[in-house]
Amino acid sequence: MTSFTGQGVITINEFIAKTEHYISGIGDYATHKAAVRFIYFEKIQGVAKQAIQNIEDVENWQLIKEKLKLRFKPAIESIDIFNQIVNIRINSVSELIDVIVRIKEQSEELIAYHGEEHYINLKCFESVLVNQVKEMTQGVLLDKIIELKTIDSVIEVMQKKVTMTKDKKRDRQVLTTEDLIDRGHFHKIRVNEIQINPE
Repeated sequence: MTSFTGQGVITINEFIAKTEHYISGIGDYATHKAAVRFIYFEKIQGVAKQAIQNIEDVENWQLIKEKLKLRFKPAIESIDIFNQIVNIRINSVSELIDVIVRIKEQSEELIAYHGEEHYINLKCFESVLVNQVKEMTQGVLLDKIIELKTIDSVIEVMQKKVTMTKDKKRDRQVLTTEDLIDRGHFHKIRVNEIQINPE
């Protein structure tokens, strides 16, 4: 089980999920309390420990979790995500993919943090984001995503489009010697050190 400091790479959501997975398998009441006490004293450190140091019942996981969530809530709120979605400005499909992925990760973090307790249905982020992407897209790409419902499926189609575009550009830039000869750019080529005239 990993430690939580409040400043490392482990987010509050990850720590809570791993901790609850760990303690959910403990059926014995006394062992469960001992496990929570161990988590309090050994696995919560640094700034995170300061946030819960005044807790009297160090065997009460729900209380510890509430205090940690209050102190380490995500920096972004649901209104910020909606604002990002309606104000997307990009110059290419690649940029759009990057923005979509960032918004998706932020919304997933917020959904994991709030769970069922939030007063807004945070799961609507995905449908709003998918619809916004459809409104911004045109041509063949729009035809390919118009029926899609999930942001992951939209991202997948867009990534294929970017890859195909890059492949086409590369294919146009890479010309073999034979291509150049066929186009009349060389009058002579060296094959096994022998000069050959193409006439």
